Amino acid sequence: MNKIMLITVASLIFTLQSQAEEKIRESDIKRGRYLVKTVGCNDCHTPAYGLKNGEVPEKDWLIGDQVGWKGPWGKTYLDMTVVMSK
Repeated sequence: MNKIMLITVASLIFTLQSQAEEKIRESDIKRGRYLVKTVGCNDCHTPAYGLKNGEVPEKDWLIGDQVGWKGPWGKTYLDMTVVMSK
């Protein structure tokens, strides 16, 4: 009987913890989406974002653009996929 209770309680705790983690992940994603939109990340890091008045599918956000800057350090491109893939 004690084993059954222990397994039931452990299962309940695991389920509640998983649900709490899922809510945290969802809120983190919503917060990130909000920041990307309001801070203007897409302006430079999403191809044609300005030309399309922001009507770019979310799957195409932050994939980098052909725009680059040249300086004494070399060339810098706005490709977030390299950073995001690590």
